[in-house]
Amino acid sequence: MAQRGGPDILDLFARVFARVLRNGMRRLLRQGIDRGYRELVEETAAPRGRFLLADTIKRASLVRGRAVCSTDELSVDLPHNQILKATLRSLAAAEGLNRELAQELRRLHLQLAGVSDRPLSRALFRQVQL
Repeated sequence: MAQRGGPDILDLFARVFARVLRNGMRRLLRQGIDRGYRELVEETAAPRGRFLLADTIKRASLVRGRAVCSTDELSVDLPHNQILKATLRSLAAAEGLNRELAQELRRLHLQLAGVSDRPLSRALFRQVQL
């Protein structure tokens, strides 16, 4: 019997995670990776979206012919996609993991190219909105 938390548990978790993701990734790749709107605040010479007067004044943007604006941008770089990508990366790098499983997890990781690489943390999980 393997030790608790040993390689057998790791392989089992990676195998289940890879199978679920493999099936889910097929759907995601067919329909497109989950997207959502993120707020983008930028100083620009071509204002669009909401004009942020207080920020424009604080930065003295008008003197330079610019304005601070807030827009909603459709993006795949969402916290839940970042968690999936970070989990794939962590599992693939785990010591003692079956080589074929690690390669499969790396292939799945590559399919999330438009998603930022962030470390798994409580703060990242707190950003997920259900």
